[in-house]
Amino acid sequence: MTEILKKNNQDVWTPEGNYNGEWGLALAVLQVKSGGHSILGWSKALLGAFRSILKPCYPATLVLEYGIDHAGEMKIQTDIIEPDIALFTTLSPSHLQGFSSIQEYYDEKEKILSRNKKNTFAIGNRDDEHQANFPCQEWYGEKESDITFSDI
Repeated sequence: MTEILKKNNQDVWTPEGNYNGEWGLALAVLQVKSGGHSILGWSKALLGAFRSILKPCYPATLVLEYGIDHAGEMKIQTDIIEPDIALFTTLSPSHLQGFSSIQEYYDEKEKILSRNKKNTFAIGNRDDEHQANFPCQEWYGEKESDITFSDI
């Protein structure tokens, strides 16, 4: 996604690595790297966060991943930053241990579209049967779709 935007001369940034979930998304928005297991690393991250807050320098577009592993996490992430566009890839319940059922996982994923301040434009994957009831404006995939993946 980021590379496509860059090829079209868009001012875009996405974090390197796995910055999703409650903490990762916050770090990504502040454009700082995790401190890992290092006190010095977290000191640098904290200084970087203050720098981002006091003198923000954001690109026109942030490409972020909203990952979840327990109920209620999507609301926490959307309280940090509400997306303008949500692109659903094939949803993979890789962190099901925090959910009572697969359906609860998919219900939590769909909450990204329950916006407070913005109307999120949603692009769903027609090939993922679990997304069939998501209120997406556009669809992509091998099955009957509005757009193809190469359009994204």
